[in-house]
Amino acid sequence: MKRKRYSEDELWNIADSCVAALAYLQEKNISYNMVDATRILLSVDRYKLNPIQSMIDSLKENPKRDKTRQFKADTYNLGITLLYASNCGNPHSIIEENLKEASKSYSTEWINFLRDLTNPDYLKRVDCATL
Repeated sequence: MKRKRYSEDELWNIADSCVAALAYLQEKNISYNMVDATRILLSVDRYKLNPIQSMIDSLKENPKRDKTRQFKADTYNLGITLLYASNCGNPHSIIEENLKEASKSYSTEWINFLRDLTNPDYLKRVDCATL
C-alpha cells in the first residue's frame, strides 16, 4: 500500500512548530541534537519536538562544542526530516535528488525552504532563530 503524501499545508505546519521549538531552545542556548522523524510528535492539531532527548543531551553538555555549529546542525536535521516527509519516506542518498523529486509535488517556496535548511555549508545555512 502506497503512503499518502503530506499536504504542503501540513508540512508547513510541522516546519513552523519545529522551527519555533528549536528557536526557543536556541534562545536558551540549548541544542536539541538529533532532530528526526521519530522525535516529532504528531497529533490532530499540533506538532512538537519530543522534549526528552533535548533534556538528556543538555545534561551531557560539552563546553568545547561549537554552539553555532550545533544550532545549524539542528536546522540541517530538520530540513532532512522534512525532505524525507515530502518524499513519503523514499530514501535517496543525495539531497538534490530528493529536492527534485519533492518539486514534482510541492511549491518552489517549499523546495527553497528545504534547500536553505539543508545547505551543506553550515556557515551559509540558516538557523531556526533567524527563520
